[in-house]
Amino acid sequence: MKNKGFTQFKRIFCSLGKVKKYIMRLIGKNTSNSLSSLKGFTLIELLITIAIVGILASVALTSYVGTAKKAARSEAYSNLESLRLLSEKFFADNSDYPDPAGLTACGADTPENTLYIRQGGSAADTANDLPGFRPGNATSFSYCTEHDTDIDGNALVPCFRAQAFGNTNTRVEGDTFAIDCNNDRTF
Repeated sequence: MKNKGFTQFKRIFCSLGKVKKYIMRLIGKNTSNSLSSLKGFTLIELLITIAIVGILASVALTSYVGTAKKAARSEAYSNLESLRLLSEKFFADNSDYPDPAGLTACGADTPENTLYIRQGGSAADTANDLPGFRPGNATSFSYCTEHDTDIDGNALVPCFRAQAFGNTNTRVEGDTFAIDCNNDRTF
């Protein structure tokens, strides 16, 4: 399949050449006898073309950055929903929500929390395991769960709050999303 961008770029240059011939005819230069006028582009033509390409590139880059940020957020929403469903399944089996020990403070840049959530705190103690929680390469978000806490951070027994925090130096830095046992969510 031909690259559409290259084809359009080629058409712009070809039409610039035709415009140049037309302008030369209008101002009275004979283009058939003047080979030097057909050999290249003027500085103005090149500058206009570079400006057009720059504008198109800036529009494409802005669109790409927005799409990447939206994809990272969508992944966090999906991971939080998965964590909620796994916690509800755990509650159905154990009459309590998992309380993984060893979690570092909830916040950004704590990717080790994912392992603690999956292992229930430690590999030796499997009582609070959520082995189905596999968020993948958690470079954009860090996750944590809090036992007996609702979405607003108030004590509620039995309940849990799962949170996703945007890691620093990522497109989602500063984003925070949460979900709790009542399916209340901030996203």
